[in-house]
Amino acid sequence: MIFTVAQTQLNLGAIGKNFSKCMEIWHEQDGKSDLIIFPELALTGYPLEDLVENLDFLKACDEVLQEILTRSCNLKSAIAITHPIRENKKIYNALLLIESGKILAKIYKSYLPNYGVFDEKRNFSRGRNNNIVEWRGKKIGFLICEDIWKDEIPAKLAAQGAEIFISLNASPYDIHKAKRRANLANRIVKNHKLPLIYVNSCGAQDELVFDGGSFIMNTEGKYIVSPSFWQEKIINSDFTKTVSSGFCEESTPASIYNALILGLRSYIINNRFKKAIIGVSGGIDSALVATIAADAVGPENLILVKLPSKYSSNHSILDAESLAKNLGVNPIHLPIQKSVDVVLAELSPHFGDVPSDITEENLQSRIRGIMLMALSNKSGAILLSTGNKSEYACGYATIYGDMCGGFAPIKDIYKTQVYDLCRYRNKNMPMLSCFEKLDVIPENSILKPPSAELSHGQLDTDTLPEYNVLDKILYELVENNQSIEAVVEMGYNRELIIKIYKMLKISEYKRRQAPLGTKISIKNFSKDRRYPVTNQFEIL
Repeated sequence: MIFTVAQTQLNLGAIGKNFSKCMEIWHEQDGKSDLIIFPELALTGYPLEDLVENLDFLKACDEVLQEILTRSCNLKSAIAITHPIRENKKIYNALLLIESGKILAKIYKSYLPNYGVFDEKRNFSRGRNNNIVEWRGKKIGFLICEDIWKDEIPAKLAAQGAEIFISLNASPYDIHKAKRRANLANRIVKNHKLPLIYVNSCGAQDELVFDGGSFIMNTEGKYIVSPSFWQEKIINSDFTKTVSSGFCEESTPASIYNALILGLRSYIINNRFKKAIIGVSGGIDSALVATIAADAVGPENLILVKLPSKYSSNHSILDAESLAKNLGVNPIHLPIQKSVDVVLAELSPHFGDVPSDITEENLQSRIRGIMLMALSNKSGAILLSTGNKSEYACGYATIYGDMCGGFAPIKDIYKTQVYDLCRYRNKNMPMLSCFEKLDVIPENSILKPPSAELSHGQLDTDTLPEYNVLDKILYELVENNQSIEAVVEMGYNRELIIKIYKMLKISEYKRRQAPLGTKISIKNFSKDRRYPVTNQFEIL
């Protein structure tokens, strides 16, 4: 029996487009394969969120399923897909085995994830009919994404006499996910002495990216088809060839960088933008964002804007110009000082004798935001924010200023990771890049002390601890959800930890209004970590 793994990129809500892609694959593989396996919710995209409750959407889902059944009448191969099904006023995520115009099996997803980025219990009803499917003399144990992570379901299917596991997934990326999948698969096949076909989607939806990584594993935990990441891939296998015994993955910087390219590219294209605007300061964050954007959509589709003030250093202006030259983009030069002076003159009577403070600093950032948003509106290009996770965590970013934008590519990247990614990109060509040039980011942008340059001689360390310390403490507080005491026991200063914790807390309102950004970590500032804005819990 020949199985086809269809690792495909699907667009949420684009039912007609997804249908055409699936049918094209089906026709191409018909006669070559017995069963074509598509990722979870291949016809609708994932995650559907409340779209799945829209009656017009559900009607379109019903119609495309009927079209699939009609078209399949003259095809020899069968397909396995999952699809929203309405029954008795409930909506299920249902796996369908379709052959020759008929639904031969219908299995409902049992475990509905309701943690992190997932809200499936809000939108789907739980099924409890996890039984093996006997088809063409083969006993198949089908698993729908989360069901494979629960020992109960594979064990139940194995007890019923399953001869093979087939898992259909839309599993979002994070930096640890590929290894966790491989370890899970290895444990399942060895525990039950059954081979596994694992099919995952690739592409992106809002903040989520899907890395693919589909594979086929034999009963010894060896790959018959090793994982393939980031790109669409169609693979046929009859289980006769073993590729490798080890875990296959990219290096961490390569994995993260490809995720950032894919997340940004998909967001720009799927939301029908043609170009992107980035304010380039000469600093490392804007340099990385501009380079990711060039990799994602090509430098010819970038608008780079220099917005110097009287506090902007000569080396920063030169670094911004050097970056633009390396990218092959002629930047717009738009000094902000005149605008700042005019606004300050208007506000001066109302400020009275109050000394200059962060108000005047933020004003510069907000005027930059106004200008960049005006250019975005006039050109139709999307403005990309350049803030990183360390800044967003501590509120070291100006709301309605440098936080302006339609997408924040490095929102889930700590500052120390920013440095790592810049060094990686200067020496490596990412798989998904459409801009084939190395050494793009100026070395001085990487080496110089980071500064917002909103006042004379300002450095980030005037407000924040060194990033190599800050990021480690933030990681424990955010990703690991550790207590203050637990972090103290790791050797960090208590007062510093409490200071960072308080900055994290009072910045919640800013993050709630921040643009979307590609999820990289196990806990991003969005659906993963949900804290109330008004929060009077205090740690002394």
